[in-house]
Amino acid sequence: MEPGGSGERPPTRVSSLAVRQMIQKLWDENDSDCILSDDEGSDYSNSRSSSESGSSSENESVFEESSARSKSKGALPSQHGKKFPRKGRACATVQNNTRPRSRSRSPLDGVDQDEHNQNLDLDLDEEHVNTALEADHVSSGWAEIEEGATENAFRFVRINNTGVSPDVGLNEQSSALECLFAILTGEIITFIIDSINTYAVALCQRNRPARRYSVFLDFQPVTRNEFLRFLAMLLAMGLNPRRSVRSFWSNKPHEHTPWFARTMPRKRFEALYHTFLHAAGANAEEQEKIEPFLNKLTQAFQAAFYPSKELSIDEMVIGFHGRWKYKQFNASKPSKYHIKTFGLCDSKTGYVVNLFTYYGANTGYHPDLDPKAAQAIKVFEKLLRPLEKGHHIYADRFYTSMPLLRYLADKGFHYTGTVDVRRKDFPPEIKTLKLDYLQMKWYMMEGNWLLLSAFRDKKAKKNVVAVTTEGEVSTTAKQRRREVIHKPSCIDHYNQCMNGCDRADQQIQYYGLQKRKSYKWWKKIFHFLIEITIVNSSIIFNHLQSAQQNQKKIPLACYKDLLIQQLMDATAEDTQRTREVPLPVAVAQRLAPETHFQETMQVDRNCRVCSTPQKRKRTRTVCSVCPGKPYLCKKDCFRIWHTRQNLRI
Repeated sequence: MEPGGSGERPPTRVSSLAVRQMIQKLWDENDSDCILSDDEGSDYSNSRSSSESGSSSENESVFEESSARSKSKGALPSQHGKKFPRKGRACATVQNNTRPRSRSRSPLDGVDQDEHNQNLDLDLDEEHVNTALEADHVSSGWAEIEEGATENAFRFVRINNTGVSPDVGLNEQSSALECLFAILTGEIITFIIDSINTYAVALCQRNRPARRYSVFLDFQPVTRNEFLRFLAMLLAMGLNPRRSVRSFWSNKPHEHTPWFARTMPRKRFEALYHTFLHAAGANAEEQEKIEPFLNKLTQAFQAAFYPSKELSIDEMVIGFHGRWKYKQFNASKPSKYHIKTFGLCDSKTGYVVNLFTYYGANTGYHPDLDPKAAQAIKVFEKLLRPLEKGHHIYADRFYTSMPLLRYLADKGFHYTGTVDVRRKDFPPEIKTLKLDYLQMKWYMMEGNWLLLSAFRDKKAKKNVVAVTTEGEVSTTAKQRRREVIHKPSCIDHYNQCMNGCDRADQQIQYYGLQKRKSYKWWKKIFHFLIEITIVNSSIIFNHLQSAQQNQKKIPLACYKDLLIQQLMDATAEDTQRTREVPLPVAVAQRLAPETHFQETMQVDRNCRVCSTPQKRKRTRTVCSVCPGKPYLCKKDCFRIWHTRQNLRI
C-alpha cells in the first residue's frame, strides 16, 4: 500500500539498535558483502557488480532524491525514501514525513550512500517490526509480569530502637524547654554567644571613634540569659508578625505590647538582631558564615532522635531576593528566588534528620566519590552517611536513575520513587505506553531486584510510573467518593511516605521568622535552622507525650506559647531586675501619689507641658508640692504633669 493512502497503518516506532539488526539480517539473506560495523568511522565496501545494481530510470530518480536527503541529514534511506535515524536514544519510524529526534553522529556517516542504496531492498513488514521490538525489549533486561516480588534481602535492624534517643535523658515528664535543650545544647548556645561577642568586639574596633548614638559606642557582652530572652522574643515575633521589628515596641493603642519592652529594650534588641548576630568566626567568609552552626545542629538532630524505616529526600527552599551567587530560580516553587537546601526527613513524623545547603560546585560532597558521579548519588551519599542500612528511601523523579538505584542497592538501602520515562535503562515501551483509566502494568528487571509499575489515574494526564526495590505485584483498595478504586501498592506507599519533607516545610512556614526580609543570605538560613530546631523539639515533645494514655498532640503554636513561658521563667531573675529599674528622683516625686496643690504666683511663666518655642503658653499657676514649683496650666496640664511618665520637658 502506498504511503498516504486511505488504509495507511499508523507509524510503528522501532529503536535504532533494532533497525540496525534488521538491516544486517536482510543483507546477509541477500548475500550482500556489505557489513555494518558498530565502530564509528568504519569503512564499508560494495562488491556487487554493475549488472546487479541496475534499475529502472524511475527508481534511479527515487534513489537520487533519497541520497541527497541522506547526505544533508546523515541518515540511511531505504528503497522508498524512508529514513532511519542516527544512533541515539530516539526512536525511528517506517513511514514518510517523520523526522528523527536524535542528532548524535551515526556510524554510517561519511559512507558513499549512492552505490549501496540501489542494492538495499528493505521490506519492513509486521513480522520484522515485532521481531525488532522483542529483540530490543530483551536487550533492555526488563520483562512484563503479572505476579512476582523483588528479592532484595536488606533488613532494617533498628525496628525497636527508633524514636527519642535514651542518651538525651528525656522521659514522659520532660518539659518543652528540656526537649529544646536536647537539641539546642549548651555547647551550641555557648558557640553562638561566643560568636556574637567576638564579632561585636571586632566590629566595634573597626568603627572607632563611634558617634554619639551609635550601637558601637557602649556594647555590652551577651549573656546566656539574655540570649534565651532574645530567642523567646524571636518565637513571639513569629507568632505575631508585624510590618517591622520596631513596631513591637510601639506605644500606639492598637499595637502596644508591654511584654517586649519589659523583656528587652528596643535598642538592645535591634543591635543584636540587625548588627551583632553571628554564628561563626569574626572573619568568616562565604559558606563558613553558617556551615559550622549547621553542622553542629545536624549532629544534635541525629543524636536526639533516630528515625523510622521510611525516609524521604527532597528540596527544602528558603525564599531570598537578595544578592547571592548561589541563589536559585524555579518558577514552580512557592518562592521563585530561593536558597536551595536538601533535607532528609522521617516520613512518619516529619523530623528533619539531616540537611545541607547547596553551594554549586563548592558544595561539600564526599571527597572519595567520583567527581563525574551523578548529582543524585552525591546528594544521597551526603544525607544518608549517618544512617544504618535497611532504610527505605522515597524520592521523586528528579533523583530516580539507574546508577542511583544500583548505588543504593550496593549500600543496602531500599528505594521507591517516580520515574522520568525519558531516562536510560528503563523499559523502552513505557515512553509510548497508553493505558486506560485505572489500568496498570508491571515490569521486572533481570535478577528480580527492581519492580516498575505503570498506572493511569482519572485525574492524571500521563501515566504514573514508579520503581521500587522492595515491592510486589499487588494492589491497594482506596475509597474515592462512591467508588472503590485499586492502584499499585508501591504507588500507594509512595503517596503515604513521600510527604516527610513536605510536612516539615509546612510546619516551618507557619510561624517562622525566616520569612522576614533580610539583605544577608546567611541570616535567612540561621532563622530557618532555628525554626527547624523548634519543630524538631516539638516532635520529640509530642512523641514523649504520646506514651501517656489519652494524651493528645500539642499544636505547634501552643507548643511555642509553652516554650516562651518556660524560657521567661528560666530567666526570671534577670527579667525582674530589668523591671525594677528605679526612676529618676524628679520623675518619682512628680508621679508620687500624694496630694498636689495649686498656687497662684504674681509673675507668669511658660507652661512646662504645653508651651513650645513656636507657640508659647504663659500661666501663673504652679504646683506647691513638686520640687521647683513648676508652672502648669490649671486644667489639663496640671493633670498630665502628675500622671504621665514619658513626658518631654
